[in-house]
Amino acid sequence: MVDAPIKKIGIVAIFLISMAAILGASDFYYLAGMSAKHMGAAAIIAWLILALFAFLVGMYFAELISMFPTGGGIYEIAKETYGRFSSFMVAWLIWIVGNFSMALAIVAAVEYLLPYQGTAYVIVGILFGIFWIVALNYMAFRGLNISTIMIATFGVLTLGVCLMTIIPSLINIPALFSSGTIDTFFSVDHFIPFFESTSIEGNILFLSMTIFLISELWFGFESVSFLANDTKNPEKTLPNALMITIGIVTLLLLAYFIASLGVLPLEIFASASVPFGLIGKITMGPFGEKALVLGTYLIILGGAALWPVTGARLLKHMADDKLFVKQGAEIHKKTKTPYKAIMFQTIAIIAFFLLLMREFILGYKDPYEVGHALYLFLNMMVLFVTIFAVTVWRFKDPPRERPFKAPLGKVGPSLIIIIYVFCFCAWLYLDWLFAISIVKKGLVLMFVGIPLYLLVETHFDKYFIVKTNDTLAFLAFFIEKFTLPQKIIDSIVFLLGDIKGKKLLEYGCGVGTLTEDLAVRILPGGELYATDLSKKRARITERRIKDKGHFHVHVIHDEEHATRVHPDVPNVDVIASVNMVGYVQEVDKVLFELNRLLPINGKICVVENDKYFKLIPNVHWLSKDDYIIELFSNAGFKVEVTRTQGLLWEYVFIYGEKVKEVKPVKMDKPPAPGDTI
Repeated sequence: MVDAPIKKIGIVAIFLISMAAILGASDFYYLAGMSAKHMGAAAIIAWLILALFAFLVGMYFAELISMFPTGGGIYEIAKETYGRFSSFMVAWLIWIVGNFSMALAIVAAVEYLLPYQGTAYVIVGILFGIFWIVALNYMAFRGLNISTIMIATFGVLTLGVCLMTIIPSLINIPALFSSGTIDTFFSVDHFIPFFESTSIEGNILFLSMTIFLISELWFGFESVSFLANDTKNPEKTLPNALMITIGIVTLLLLAYFIASLGVLPLEIFASASVPFGLIGKITMGPFGEKALVLGTYLIILGGAALWPVTGARLLKHMADDKLFVKQGAEIHKKTKTPYKAIMFQTIAIIAFFLLLMREFILGYKDPYEVGHALYLFLNMMVLFVTIFAVTVWRFKDPPRERPFKAPLGKVGPSLIIIIYVFCFCAWLYLDWLFAISIVKKGLVLMFVGIPLYLLVETHFDKYFIVKTNDTLAFLAFFIEKFTLPQKIIDSIVFLLGDIKGKKLLEYGCGVGTLTEDLAVRILPGGELYATDLSKKRARITERRIKDKGHFHVHVIHDEEHATRVHPDVPNVDVIASVNMVGYVQEVDKVLFELNRLLPINGKICVVENDKYFKLIPNVHWLSKDDYIIELFSNAGFKVEVTRTQGLLWEYVFIYGEKVKEVKPVKMDKPPAPGDTI
């Protein structure tokens, strides 16, 4: 059977997808009622101001998308604008925000369909949420054609549900059809008083806070940017579809808020868990109630449907740029989707979802309120970095072609950022304890990206590896007992067997943690060669060894350590290595060189870290024991593999002996899972 070709997406489909992405869970389920709770009928002003900002932000996104119409979306924009590190941090925030967005939508669906609490709620809600997370990610795995149809369908439903709420609120349809009279359920009295507070300062503060809390209206633009490679004429189609969507969404939200508040009294509208249902019951009877409840539920799920597609594409582009593990770029032969990225993302979204549901189990605040506030804070960072790129490029490359050019490109983004920061500060001032707790959590999540960036770079860039190891040499010395505990050293020595009087190579000595122990155990008559890629680490090791009087130890710094064994190392009896082979750029070549140094039956023990935080893998060839055994076997070794769980990572022990001589064979790359040598 021949796979169906992947079709390019047109402007209508992009419009419907944008509708589902932007007009998602929060806009109806949470934002409208929450804005009425804080500002009353005057929340209309907040929605009008936000609509203006949304148009400007949308135009800045449209300009950037027209300049960089690639499948990398705003990650690619950040890479071209700010460089590699900044693009990783932006991608990290996008990924966190996207996962939170989908987890929030699933939590909203749980709360909307099962609006009760207790043990039964938590159990059923968790099972319900996991089912939909897996189902939506499975649809993303099936391919873009199916995903496009699904998300566009959600867009049509979203538009239909909005109109089913607005029109019957303004015109009494049952009365019109039954008696031909024109009547309305709309009451102007529900808008009186218009302002909840008589204080000008109080109204400004609450208005600013409300604008911040409903600013999700301009989120969702970033998801659409990842569809450029699959869109017809993306530099024009995406900006045009985005601006059309923003215009229609703004009108719909304003109409929905005004119509809903005209039907429901303020107190009921602000506190109702299912306002759609109440409005439908009043305007269209029991049928209307059921139709709108079901429709709202589908809108909420539609808000979650796009992220599995765009999130997997983000991970794939990061993997292509060597900013994510290599497995993230692997494409399924049949569906043509980055299936391993989708699998990883599914697990991550479930983790985010469970983290939010944990709030119920522990009796904290509404998990949606907590998650939504965290989502706003993190997305604020992505927004600032993205729209400021417009200003950067206006100064950096003024003549550059811009199929869509936004107004006030040099000053507009900065003005929006300043106003948005003021609204954020108003939220901090009015809800300090809750807001500052969210900020702390958000900063922790954001700064976790820095060690992750260092971790990724050390796997792919040998020059970065050297520079980083030099920079962190003294820190490594002070935390050596944590990174390489004595029990791990004892295990290595046990696996090497009797090394007394033998000649030994320590390939990657670090700061000398293992070197000191081995230097004692090979006496009397032994000799130890300790090599490392970092000059500072080698110096620390040499100083420690000299202080101990171990003149039988030779410390060698090798700038090319990641691709070879130093030529000054003679034949040895035993080889040990800790956290070095994982850095090697040409694993097969180095293993052949290690084979050359050993006699038949010469022992080898390699220890590497894997599964950082029980989730993040090391280099791809460490992923499965069979791959490791195959790799070493082709280099002439017979090894076994065992794994021991540490506090923050897993220790992988690879130990055995040389069983045959081999001739080096040049390979283009180390074996990936499933490759043969």
